[in-house]
Amino acid sequence: MGEVRSGWDMALQVNKLSALSISRARVSGYYFAGAGAGLVLQVSRSGSRSWLFRCVVTSQRHEMCLGSLQTVDLASARKRARECRAALLDGQGPLEVRRAARTTHALTQAKLMTFDQCAAASRPTAAAGRTPSTRPNGRPR
Repeated sequence: MGEVRSGWDMALQVNKLSALSISRARVSGYYFAGAGAGLVLQVSRSGSRSWLFRCVVTSQRHEMCLGSLQTVDLASARKRARECRAALLDGQGPLEVRRAARTTHALTQAKLMTFDQCAAASRPTAAAGRTPSTRPNGRPR
């Protein structure tokens, strides 16, 4: 006799994505990775496929892109969705966590730039500073 499963276990197995079902997904729409997982494969009308994490934060539904199917495989998408669910359990929105990480990265990159590099980047070049209405000596025509 087979193993007896409860209704809850059966609900978690419904619509669970596998590598084979992902490769066959060609019709535009959403393909859910399982009940309550939040991981969704989105197939657009053009045929491009990408991973989404769907969640509800403060009674508003949010969708966050986890990456294209070409660059993110199923295992990585599940790992990223698990990290998003962990952030939700900690009381943080996954989009807020991503924005904070991007801001932190941008600040660290900006701190690595020296003053001379900033000055060189902000200084206009000689050709860009001229307007068509001025002569090379700076006098108007």
